[in-house]
Amino acid sequence: MFEGLLPEPYNTTLMTLLYQTAEWHAFAKLRLHTESTLQHLELLTTKLGQLKQKFRDTTQSAFATFELPKETEA
Repeated sequence: MFEGLLPEPYNTTLMTLLYQTAEWHAFAKLRLHTESTLQHLELLTTKLGQLKQKFRDTTQSAFATFELPKETEA
């Protein structure tokens, strides 16, 4: 479904980021947490932050991005 959104090597990083985001979301939505689920959620939160930074650092120089006029006005 999301395969091939970006050229390699960026796509592999993006796929990992999407998977980790889905896993984090699943744990965050739990209605009842135990000590182990909270520990895992904390670990996932740290890992997700690191992956987001890695994605930012590896893609920011590879792609030209800009704000849309609507975003600039806001």
